[in-house]
Amino acid sequence: MAQVASLFTLFTHHAKTFRDLVYSLRNSLLKTGVFTNEKVAEQQVVSVINFDIHLRRDADGHRYIERITECVPVEQEAGYPETFRHKTTTEEKMTAFMETMLEYFRRSTDRPLYVARNVIEYRDGSYVAVHPLSERSRKEIAACLAGPDQAAFEAFLAVHWGDSDEN
Repeated sequence: MAQVASLFTLFTHHAKTFRDLVYSLRNSLLKTGVFTNEKVAEQQVVSVINFDIHLRRDADGHRYIERITECVPVEQEAGYPETFRHKTTTEEKMTAFMETMLEYFRRSTDRPLYVARNVIEYRDGSYVAVHPLSERSRKEIAACLAGPDQAAFEAFLAVHWGDSDEN
């Protein structure tokens, strides 16, 4: 449902970490039998989870938001290095080709599909801006806001995260 016809989807979960949430949802997709490949199922999960708002309860029973984590998908469509094509000697070509093969095997085995970044954390009784929102999230949020609200949103980002190139 989260893939079509909605601006957002809300649901609850009991995962302790963002990674556990992704794995749990991935495994649920695999159990349905619709997916047979872990990586493809995980890509589907990552494509729909934008943020995880993680709640916590302290020893006194006080509930609070412990962290807000953004899921930033890692670009998967990048081409492979082809520097070997421009080398002149056989040894240079082989060395460059081995770098291409190393990249191929890295992508085939343990290539991350996303980066989980805490944008806000609860520390010592107050909320702290940690990592700025990704450029993708900034644009998607701003596109849903009218002119004055867009300006207020940009001002909010500037106050709490400044102009960061970490996006």
